[in-house]
Amino acid sequence: AGGMLRKLLGKDSDALSSAEEVAVGRLGTAYRRLLMDGGRINTKSEAGFNACALFLEGLDASARALRLDAAPRTYRVAFTINYRALFPDEARNYRVDVLE
Repeated sequence: AGGMLRKLLGKDSDALSSAEEVAVGRLGTAYRRLLMDGGRINTKSEAGFNACALFLEGLDASARALRLDAAPRTYRVAFTINYRALFPDEARNYRVDVLE
């Protein structure tokens, strides 16, 4: 599976580094722990919110471990002042409360 993931991501090597493998493994575990409600991720309950937060942390950790470039986030300058407070720069910023 690691080689397939590398090829999908456009990486040269067929093997994930140990840090990449750990990050992707943790992301998979966090994904399986998401609570679903009618085909949607449950973020309304405390347990569902926490599971989603852990998944988003894993997503960020995996992206960093795999050294994936972040997509440009220049569109954030058009956000309202409240949203700009939540997303102040071009960094990745995954928030459960915004997904609700």
